Amino acid sequence: EFNHRIGREYVAPSTHQPPPPSFVKPTDEHLLTKELVAEVAIENAVTVTWTNKHMLDFALNWVYEAGEAGIKNILVGAMDGYTLH
Repeated sequence: EFNHRIGREYVAPSTHQPPPPSFVKPTDEHLLTKELVAEVAIENAVTVTWTNKHMLDFALNWVYEAGEAGIKNILVGAMDGYTLH
């Protein structure tokens, strides 16, 4: 058994597993198309990235901060049903 320590405090490993998210089946509205890219592109440039449920908080923060910096030509792809939902 692996002992986890944070500072001087012992933290037991979690045995709780969250329930699986409901799967969202991609539809045609989720496809990457020339029309979607053209709608987002600024001077023929688009910033594209992908994320999954494990990095979703990071991706949402990244998109927010990019928007605050004036970067608006962003597309983020979902790599799982949880993120797509």
